[in-house]
Amino acid sequence: FSKTYGNYSFYGMSKMFAYCKKLKSIIFPSHISFYNSKMSMESMFSGCESLTSLDLSNFDTTNVTSMTYMFNNCFKLSNLTLGTDWASNSSLSSFDLSSCPLTRESAVDVINKLATRSNSPVITFRSEVGLYQSEIDVANNKGWSVSGCIVLIEDPSTATVGQYALIDGVLSKCVYVAD
Repeated sequence: FSKTYGNYSFYGMSKMFAYCKKLKSIIFPSHISFYNSKMSMESMFSGCESLTSLDLSNFDTTNVTSMTYMFNNCFKLSNLTLGTDWASNSSLSSFDLSSCPLTRESAVDVINKLATRSNSPVITFRSEVGLYQSEIDVANNKGWSVSGCIVLIEDPSTATVGQYALIDGVLSKCVYVAD
């Protein structure tokens, strides 16, 4: 993938980079299409423990039917960039990022790039990812359910004990709130 020879077409990428534990980055060509009507990306990056950043913005996922375990055990993946209308195939039921310590900005970008769906698939974030309800609503309005993340309150001055707030870029659980 280090050289571009035009557009690439793949018929299956299941487990393509699975358990490449020392893999830190990948440079993909300018456009990757999946022409097979039943294309799988299952476990594609599973076990890539050193992967920190991944740009999949050139991927056309229209025909992808499975993304199960795609990012399983990607314990360092904090920056993920997706293309527009990501996961548009109606047969997909989930998109699991629960192993990935995505930055808040990357999580918001993922939500913004999700395709509008009618079958209520679930996107699961790691429990340390904090999103405002308005950001979660963007996913909900596209037909996605969001799970796993921390729901941040919009105004830290209204925080109560046990709620999470993003204060100066730091995620804080409120343990005491003054009058």
